[in-house]
Amino acid sequence: MRKILASLLGLGILVAIAAPAQAQMVNAQTGTTYTVLNSDCDPQARKVVTFSNAAAVAVTLPQAGGTSGFASGCTLTFVNLGVGTVTVTPGTSTINGVATLVLPSKASAVISNDSTPAAAGNYVAVTGNSQCYGHVATAG
Repeated sequence: MRKILASLLGLGILVAIAAPAQAQMVNAQTGTTYTVLNSDCDPQARKVVTFSNAAAVAVTLPQAGGTSGFASGCTLTFVNLGVGTVTVTPGTSTINGVATLVLPSKASAVISNDSTPAAAGNYVAVTGNSQCYGHVATAG
């Protein structure tokens, strides 16, 4: 492989080698309540919290930033695989300037903390359809 790369580079051919895709870690929730944990945070969005329930699911999100909340750069990925609505409510903070974020069935959200390490802040979210997450597998 090295000889081939050296030959291509010697000819002035640009070579790009892609890193292998990293598997996503899934935290599958099937209950009607869930409090988000620090371990659900991942700045590279490789962790996914899925919700699967026929009833409504209430999700509590700790305060963004500051000394007692999630650190700056915390990124959370939520996917609602169930038919019940998932309502995410942060303590003290807001998500996109409002008190709650509602994810209907088959919706997803990537939520990031916009705070600084020294001061509490809020969350920003991008939401969408989660049809691609319909086959999220849980590690056993």
